[in-house]
Amino acid sequence: MRDTSIIESEFNVELPQELINFYSETNGVSISMQIETDGDWIGIGDLIWPVERLLDENKLYRTNQDFKKNYMPFDCLLFIGDAGNGDTFGYSIHEGKIWKTDIYAWNHEDDSRTWVAPDLETFVNWWNSGKIKT
Repeated sequence: MRDTSIIESEFNVELPQELINFYSETNGVSISMQIETDGDWIGIGDLIWPVERLLDENKLYRTNQDFKKNYMPFDCLLFIGDAGNGDTFGYSIHEGKIWKTDIYAWNHEDDSRTWVAPDLETFVNWWNSGKIKT
């Protein structure tokens, strides 16, 4: 079980129950892909970050001066994972709370934020099925 209260306190946000429940069961979801040449599986990232990485990444996105110059603010998003290509996934924050469980993708190339799933479980299922692409 991972303590999610540190996330709430660090970013002054109320987390959705589904994310609290998720972290009470596990500390992230890693993704892998198979290389065609030799059939080996390699890890390409964390679809859902461990709590420690969630804290580090969100701090970075909120404080990095280059990000502040080149992108819209990130304090309206709580990133929870990435696609392994620079794009990240997260919840929308409004007035200090994640009101809806919708998951959004942030595109690092054009700074767009696009809805990808209605909740965390669907997000993982749609990612695994290939329905979500970044």
